[in-house]
Amino acid sequence: MRICWLRSSGWTGRTLDQGVAHGQLNLNAGQTIHLVLHRSTLEQTPARIWSEPELAATVDATVAYWRYWSEIHQTYQGPWRS
Repeated sequence: MRICWLRSSGWTGRTLDQGVAHGQLNLNAGQTIHLVLHRSTLEQTPARIWSEPELAATVDATVAYWRYWSEIHQTYQGPWRS
């Protein structure tokens, strides 16, 4: 059996029904929310809960890396250039 752990920041209006998460939230310009889905089995230790600053830092680092990757690959001339 697989277990999924949903971690969210500031999303209090969510419900869980037969293994399905439901919810709705409204954000204003400039607001941010982080959602993290962790997957494990019953035999595994559940994933640790990340703090809001850790989630934000991880997203920021991922975005920065992909921007860097995109920048250094702008001169690609191979068959899959789009």
